[in-house]
Amino acid sequence: MKNLSRLVISTTVIALCVSVLPILNAAPTARAGAICPKKGSVQVVGSKKFTCKAVGKKLLWDKGVAVPKKVPTPAPTPTPSPSSTSAPTESAPQVAIDTKWYAWNFRYNSAGTLERKGGPVTNWSSDSNRPGQTIDPIREKAFEEIQRYSKTATSKPGVVNFAFGPNVDSGVEAAYRKYFNSSIKFFESRIPTGTVLNVIVTSEKDDEFTKTSLAKFLGNQSQANDFFKRYEPEIRQFSSLGKQWSGGGSVSNYGPGQPLLYFGYVCSCFNSEDILMPNVSHEITHYFQFATTPSVRKQNFVGNYPDWVEGKVYIPNSIMEGSANTLGAAILVQHVGWYSDMMDWNLGRYKNNGKIKTIASTEEAVALMKATKSWNLEPLGLGELNYSLGQLIWEYYIANYGMESYLTLFDNIEKYGDIEMALQKTENISESDFYQKAAPYVMKAFNAVTS
Repeated sequence: MKNLSRLVISTTVIALCVSVLPILNAAPTARAGAICPKKGSVQVVGSKKFTCKAVGKKLLWDKGVAVPKKVPTPAPTPTPSPSSTSAPTESAPQVAIDTKWYAWNFRYNSAGTLERKGGPVTNWSSDSNRPGQTIDPIREKAFEEIQRYSKTATSKPGVVNFAFGPNVDSGVEAAYRKYFNSSIKFFESRIPTGTVLNVIVTSEKDDEFTKTSLAKFLGNQSQANDFFKRYEPEIRQFSSLGKQWSGGGSVSNYGPGQPLLYFGYVCSCFNSEDILMPNVSHEITHYFQFATTPSVRKQNFVGNYPDWVEGKVYIPNSIMEGSANTLGAAILVQHVGWYSDMMDWNLGRYKNNGKIKTIASTEEAVALMKATKSWNLEPLGLGELNYSLGQLIWEYYIANYGMESYLTLFDNIEKYGDIEMALQKTENISESDFYQKAAPYVMKAFNAVTS
């Protein structure tokens, strides 16, 4: 969830005309008495709705109120999608999917096999756990494309510098290294030679280490202190709450030819099973996106927050965050059911907190897709829709045009300067026509998940 502090970071970047672009994926779960991001913001966890309120000089979640259970509304039957001979065929409308508000835990067992548990699955398992699951052929095709590319991608040496806080558990460090190395290998052959990624993972007990590591990366202690101050509320929650959420992280871009930074934060109490695995592959997708489009402006605002005005969008926010969700859910897992579970969980999380619960028509789907190009969705009342709707848009793209096409699309964004020309050069389709083609699937997949 994009909170005020993160938005202020982006505002500062724009005002100073410096290409520093933090992008976050994971947000802390609301809990009575915990620090919250913005007065008046609301988050539903389980059967309670929590509201962010001012308590003295702090912003804290209240005790929460019970939320009545909702009866899922059957998804409407969408208009069939036009498709080429190579495009996957859509299935009949899906049965409503109840995400049940659980996140999956992952671990590598002693044999090096990835296992998971969560929700109704109480034991660690490397099986799909969902026999007989009905998954739309478009989703299956997207996953197949991602897995196929993963098996054929060639790697080349990259420069990745790891720095783990002294109070980060050794098992957490080992898991992060494995997740990072596997995710980077997926994109490595497409990362420009000479690109450097610095990885800092810290805990609530590692303040001095964090400031020193940031200063080493930024080359300026004052800037490091400022960076730390911005992210300190995220880290500090572990001091009072302990193991209440799975941490998070972001990738920041400091300009063409400069190293990129992954800044992650975990609880000192975590073991390897507590970290949010999809966050790593989500953020490494940003690493690829930033590394391949260094000269293309990501945000384009005039004025000061909250009264700024957005100019032309060269790279839609929906492709940056949405496709990072898609690939983040798929790169490190081996079962389409696991991938589908995480996609539905991401979407269900948004729908539970957001205002858009159902998309009534393909026309509305197209309008929302165009709206989620924006880098500032709050004034539109769309919150995190760029993540959830975006993941469906670019899932459809990968299913229909392939993983290689998605990667080439970013090469063409850099070459031609914006998404419209890149789509024309990559697949000979206009941006508007692509949204029209994707609309039936996006509408159906969005409506199938209950909140």
